[in-house]
Amino acid sequence: MTIARAAWPELKGNGGHGLANLKQELGLDFDHHDAGEDARAAAMVVLRARAATSGVAVIDALRTRPIQLSWPF
Repeated sequence: MTIARAAWPELKGNGGHGLANLKQELGLDFDHHDAGEDARAAAMVVLRARAATSGVAVIDALRTRPIQLSWPF
């Protein structure tokens, strides 16, 4: 969601930055609430954000909020 917020700030208050809304807004095709599909969708969001912002949104989002792995991984 951090990357989506950086790439599409206009979605705040307009459905938000969750996968369900991003699915609709970005025209993504995946089965929501399936772990594998949700992971694939998250990767598609990162790629779309990179394309939409020439990579700036992804880099800025990771600088402000680094990825944290949770146990177990």
